[in-house]
Amino acid sequence: MRRALLLLVARGAAALLLLSAPCAAAAAAGSTWAGLRNQGNTCYLNALLQTLFHVPRVRESVVETPAPRRGPLARFRPMAPARALRGVFARLGANATAATNGLTRALGVSGWQQQDAQEYLRLLVGALLDAEAGPALKACYEGRLENYLEATDDEAERLGRRPSRTRPEPFYDVSLDVAGRADVGAALQAYLEPELMAGENRWKSDDGPCDALRGVRFDALPPVLVLHLKRFEYDYNYDEVRKLGDRVDVPFALGRAAFEPAPPAEETIADPDGEPAEAVAPAAAEDSVEVDADGEPAAEAVAPAKPAAPAEAVAPAAAPPAEDDDPYVLHAVVVHVGGGTGGHYYAYVDPNLDGRWVKFDDDRVSSVDAAIVRAEASGGHLGGGASVGAYLLQYVRKSDAGSLGLAG
Repeated sequence: MRRALLLLVARGAAALLLLSAPCAAAAAAGSTWAGLRNQGNTCYLNALLQTLFHVPRVRESVVETPAPRRGPLARFRPMAPARALRGVFARLGANATAATNGLTRALGVSGWQQQDAQEYLRLLVGALLDAEAGPALKACYEGRLENYLEATDDEAERLGRRPSRTRPEPFYDVSLDVAGRADVGAALQAYLEPELMAGENRWKSDDGPCDALRGVRFDALPPVLVLHLKRFEYDYNYDEVRKLGDRVDVPFALGRAAFEPAPPAEETIADPDGEPAEAVAPAAAEDSVEVDADGEPAAEAVAPAKPAAPAEAVAPAAAPPAEDDDPYVLHAVVVHVGGGTGGHYYAYVDPNLDGRWVKFDDDRVSSVDAAIVRAEASGGHLGGGASVGAYLLQYVRKSDAGSLGLAG
């Protein structure tokens, strides 16, 4: 999709109308990069492919996998996605513009119908996990969540022990609700905030009914972390998909604290004489949640339902805390510009983690200033129902950059 794009230059600044011009080389440590042809509506696929290609360990695993023999009737059978991707990555690696027709046929999608970038990232990753490149992809992108169900502190004291259940679950990306969130850090904290099962929804544990907390926590984080910002929602009143275009600040680095539940905020209660009493943590509100018979925790039940902490409680962290020497560093951004019924995707990538960003807009490749990346990733309304903002964020753990093949 060829179009002039509205770019946000800085917070509070007016949107500037820029035309993205073709560029033969990006100024990324002397490297050159190539783009991907748009079949008509495959900008979503082109953008997410660039995020995968620029993880050298994944790229090399895909390209170096020997092509299997297909036999004399191969032309009458669809090509496997892994084999099709091998051809795309090989051509990009030779700094030549690549076509994705074979890949879309292998995935069973039309080049004329736009799809959701996160949905098809999962589709592509699933196809690659079953191929020769699967182990490398798993080593780079797979993390582990722990779904938990455990008695509250008060109930543990009453029962003399803390009943609990846990269930591990692998993940390749994390979907975050961003409605009403000031920044990615606040969205992560909302994701980690547990639900209170109380009243009629008390957990029927082996030790008897008790109030319990049901939630999710990160058990193991991957070297490459993908965050999906849920900017689209279905409006049942108007029977249409709407896009959430509000600004959500995107940090260029996330420290370890972002992936740990924040301690509950304390409030001061005055005693009858008006003197401040001992600060206590506020009780969680009761939520009406549907549970199964044995209270087994489920990943899909961990949707954050409570309001986020005030924006100032979670810093938008343009840089990691001084004491955090191993942060996640922003490596790539898939941006969506448009509305709920359609739009355009493109990607920003910092190929060597050196701050030299490159814009991949289908077959047009150009260097770009980090300030523009920050402004467009955080996003905002453009008028006419359209908005711009990050849809997928790809972070790399600093200590893993070398093993991934990244120069940073």
